[in-house]
Amino acid sequence: MTAFGYTILGFGSGSSGIPTAIPAGSGTVFSDDHVIDSQCALLMDADDPDKCVMVYRDNNSYRCEAVVCTIDGTTITAGTPVVATALSKSTYYVGGAGVQNNKFVVSYQRSDSHYLFARIGEVDGTGITFGTEYAVNSVYMYWSECGWDFRGGDKFAIVWRVAGAGEAGAAENDHMVRVGTVSGTTITMGTAVVMDDSHYSHSQTVKWDSNTDNTFAITFYKSSHGAAFGRVCTVSGTTVTVGSVEALGGNYSLQYADGMDYDPFTANKFVVVYSDGGDARCKIGTVSGTSLTWGSAITFNDTDASKAVIAFDPINQNQLVVVYESTDGDDYLACKIGTLDLAGDTIAFGEEFKIMDADPLNSQNRVTFAPSAWGQSGKFLVTYPDDDNSDYGTVVVCQIGT
Repeated sequence: MTAFGYTILGFGSGSSGIPTAIPAGSGTVFSDDHVIDSQCALLMDADDPDKCVMVYRDNNSYRCEAVVCTIDGTTITAGTPVVATALSKSTYYVGGAGVQNNKFVVSYQRSDSHYLFARIGEVDGTGITFGTEYAVNSVYMYWSECGWDFRGGDKFAIVWRVAGAGEAGAAENDHMVRVGTVSGTTITMGTAVVMDDSHYSHSQTVKWDSNTDNTFAITFYKSSHGAAFGRVCTVSGTTVTVGSVEALGGNYSLQYADGMDYDPFTANKFVVVYSDGGDARCKIGTVSGTSLTWGSAITFNDTDASKAVIAFDPINQNQLVVVYESTDGDDYLACKIGTLDLAGDTIAFGEEFKIMDADPLNSQNRVTFAPSAWGQSGKFLVTYPDDDNSDYGTVVVCQIGT
């Protein structure tokens, strides 16, 4: 079963008057294997409106791979996958960020050393060429994620948790952050700093503010606290200054990357999504320097939901989409459109729309809007493992109704 079972392009709105999502195309397989855990990244090309790059862990070879997908209207065509790892080694904790000026970054743990590595990919048509592999750290690590600075254009941040002491003054299980610059396909990195004494944390997200120079936010989950937290970082060159930690509060469980996105129209504002005892909720974060203040909790699903992700619409101001897995017994993948009210510090959500009427077990869902250059207002992409097609990695175009 593909995402919707049929193809339709149209418009619609829910009874609340808030736009809802509707299908705009059929699902396209980008990986003929099951995509699980935090092992997938959906990267929309910031310069080419007809391309995106999928980065994922192939669960046959266990290697990090990337593939260019071309977009024609609502039809997506996947190219030939390219192995991103420099050696024939298994990889874990695969991540990616970009694409800008045909460049993007992939990150992964290599099974021989269990160190974290990064590599720059360069897109040429539907082909990808990778530069030299860069060792980001030198001790056993877990749970990495990276974010690309689209404002600066040549910089990325990467975070990870160390599994042993001896790295940059870190204790075991501390969370680290490091910033790298890109020249061609060559990486130069600054000094790693301790981001948090996270105590078995995981599921972090890294996003840069596209309206503020040299600023990014990190959200992460501490299993020792059973709660989610956020920090804001500023950068000078490749030197990172980490702000104070701010808890979301309550019994929260922030799950999987892409659980946060900056508002593309307003500086110093982002929204984070998370689960709270089964409810799917979000909060607006307000940034001042390296200080972070959370708004009130907003519930967008109260029947058991997990693995929520979010993306802002870069064309229609104050509009966003949340994608989540409903786990109330009738499991399925769904989304809702939200309208942001910064004056009232709140978000109103429209009706739920089912993307896949099946259980995306162990799924890693991703969502991103097409760039403004696409010229097709309200289009966004969603990835998921298709439960009725051997859990193959699948990507589909959706449309915001009006």
